Amino acid sequence: MSAQVVELDDYRPHLSVTVNNPDGTVTAHVIPVSLALEWAAGEKPLPVGQDGKLDEALIRRIIVEWLCFLCPGMEYPP
Repeated sequence: MSAQVVELDDYRPHLSVTVNNPDGTVTAHVIPVSLALEWAAGEKPLPVGQDGKLDEALIRRIIVEWLCFLCPGMEYPP
């Protein structure tokens, strides 16, 4: 597996998301806030994994992080 290194200053502000994948691997994602807003508005398609399918693990993690921010006293999956 390879990773692309980019200059983050071009993508600020950004979100850093670490995902525990169903296959036991862990991946890290850096997502520009502008891209997340475009996903939410339906202007860009939701992310897909290397298999071409919707990246459900990433989307679930973003939802959990969002819920933790909105309701910090609740228990959420890791």
